[in-house]
Amino acid sequence: MRYYHLIIVTTLLFYTSVASTQTQLIAKPDSVLIDGIPKIDVYKRLDEIRPQPGIFGISWHPTKMEMAANSRPTSVQQVYYIKGPGMDRRQLTFSRNDRAWTEGFYRDGSLLLYSMGNQLYRLQISCLKSEALTISDNNRNVKWNKSQTKILYIRNNDVWLMDPKDTTTAQQLFHFSNNGWWTISDWSDDQQKILLNQDWRGVGMFAWLYDNNNKTLTKITSLDTARNWFGQPKFALQNKGMFFISDGVNFLDFSTGKIFP
Repeated sequence: MRYYHLIIVTTLLFYTSVASTQTQLIAKPDSVLIDGIPKIDVYKRLDEIRPQPGIFGISWHPTKMEMAANSRPTSVQQVYYIKGPGMDRRQLTFSRNDRAWTEGFYRDGSLLLYSMGNQLYRLQISCLKSEALTISDNNRNVKWNKSQTKILYIRNNDVWLMDPKDTTTAQQLFHFSNNGWWTISDWSDDQQKILLNQDWRGVGMFAWLYDNNNKTLTKITSLDTARNWFGQPKFALQNKGMFFISDGVNFLDFSTGKIFP
């Protein structure tokens, strides 16, 4: 009798174990067509579907088949250095809270710039030693000149200029208002003009032009007075106008104020 009891208990334990290991799959609605997408287990643990360490935001070395890139092995983004195709990545930043982002190489490839938190840093490629470029709060939005030897960046409500090889060259160029979120969108080839975007929530997205020759910051307007959206402005050839996004890609002629779709 005890023998039969043991068989029954063992059988129940076996089927209970099998049932607990089975997965419950998300049902597909009849109106949805799935092609090449695996079925999803609703009981899969969150830490098993955390962000995967893919590569994005690539900065190529100017003279070698090497690159810096961003990756998210955990919930915090880090910067990595890759020595060549198919080679392992070397992690450069180890922040627990602040996202790190690669900002590009100096022209000769000796320095890599990256941002982390509210600060900018330079990394000497020869020894992989990092140094802070900034010490104050709210430094962001790096924009290189065409020759990759100088940078513009935003510090609080000011645009600054610096040669990243020499921090003593840092100088404030101009100040802008604190209305909306400002970004440096483009820098002319001759380094005399700068396009900025002002994203003013609930009001519009505006473009501003800074002219270093006469030290003026001017809001760009057009004959189309009803338009209040100038997204991602970029200089055209010879700085005679700008391309921007507003219901498609448009061109604005600086001399006439006319917009061409």
